[in-house]
Amino acid sequence: MGRYVLLLLALCGSWACSRYVPVQSVGVVAEQKGTLTLRSTGYGDTRREAVDAAERHAVEQVLFRGLPGSQQTGPLVAIDEDAARRNNSRYFETLLDQGRYRTFILSSVPVSDYGRAGRTQRNITMEVCINLLALRSDLEAQGVIRKFGY
Repeated sequence: MGRYVLLLLALCGSWACSRYVPVQSVGVVAEQKGTLTLRSTGYGDTRREAVDAAERHAVEQVLFRGLPGSQQTGPLVAIDEDAARRNNSRYFETLLDQGRYRTFILSSVPVSDYGRAGRTQRNITMEVCINLLALRSDLEAQGVIRKFGY
């Protein structure tokens, strides 16, 4: 009987210490020539952090993963995200870490309230419209991709 109590306590203790890991989601809402509107969920301790996370995740999806079934089926940069970030570290630090990606966002509109998602995380869902033509031109001008592909 004592073994079962210890096992139960160990399981409860490990469950209490486990951290909720949010799943980022991005989906296509609308597309026009040269722009793409995505619905993206961001998580953060404050509303601003959650909005920034949603916008950044939308841009990262376009850059490194693409969106099947849209005009941007493949990634803008490369399939190997780690190599692309390593080879162009200064560009991606400025673009992603310092927030330059916002210059390629035409609009960012909340479609849900900032609220709880699970026990501890808070999230917000945004519709983010990205200027693909400007982003692609910038990547080409900075030598991250070649014209008409990577």
